[in-house]
Amino acid sequence: MLTLVTGGARSGKSRHAEALIARCAAGVIYRHLANL
Repeated sequence: MLTLVTGGARSGKSRHAEALIARCAAGVIYRHLANL
């Protein structure tokens, strides 16, 4: 499964993504992309 978390600046994206990771099994890849 691939989940893309998008939103504006200071919208809580990182916090939301990290909460999703905490609920998932091992093998999660998390990459924070900013200013692309």
